[in-house]
Amino acid sequence: LQLAIFNSCDGLGLARQLAKLHIPAIIVMREEVPDVVAHKFLQDFLQLFTNDKSLYISVREAREKLQVMEDKFPGASWLPVICQNSAEVSPSWKNLSVIPGKDVVEFNPPKSSFERGA
Repeated sequence: LQLAIFNSCDGLGLARQLAKLHIPAIIVMREEVPDVVAHKFLQDFLQLFTNDKSLYISVREAREKLQVMEDKFPGASWLPVICQNSAEVSPSWKNLSVIPGKDVVEFNPPKSSFERGA
């Protein structure tokens, strides 16, 4: 596990507890957050991160996109925070998508009887 993202009411407490697992990066919410805010953040973050933006840039830009929700949810853009293990390299989408020493395995589920024409 290289990156964990949590939407919980005590995100910072959770991050402190998970520190002993040496996860390189954890994204948590500073405090309880409405689901609509968490969903928007995650959607924007993943869109940025999977398009080769760094972890920090992706979080920053996704937080900036939450500013449109500030009227209804004051402080929403300040809720997401990165907790980084300083002994680890910050993960990128590119290094998360490849497992060192492992070949990429293509998943081909067996065809159903309908697909086989049976």
